[in-house]
Amino acid sequence: MVTALTCDARPQYNNYAKKFQNTFVDHGHALKQLFRLSHGAGAEKVLNSYITTLANRASQRSISKRSHYCKRTLRTFIALKHMKPRELALFSMKRPAGDVDVPSSCRPEVILVDKSK
Repeated sequence: MVTALTCDARPQYNNYAKKFQNTFVDHGHALKQLFRLSHGAGAEKVLNSYITTLANRASQRSISKRSHYCKRTLRTFIALKHMKPRELALFSMKRPAGDVDVPSSCRPEVILVDKSK
């Protein structure tokens, strides 16, 4: 949504949202369940706060690095245009996003190997 407004990319965003709508609904249910398990009765409030924080940070990135932000997200829309909905999760996990907040439960596990022995 931030990209649609900041980068004048409403058609691309609308196509993306429509194409992956069912995927978003399914993963939204799973995310709500994860927050219910982790936060109990306060899950909805914590989830809403988390989503608002993500949106605010995306907005801040778009303001501070507008050109970079828009180029990157528009390239992402191009890549998603040719993707099947079932491929979205894997695409998202593989895409480097160092400046994006990713919940620890969604990050790939890192295994450290002690080579000193």
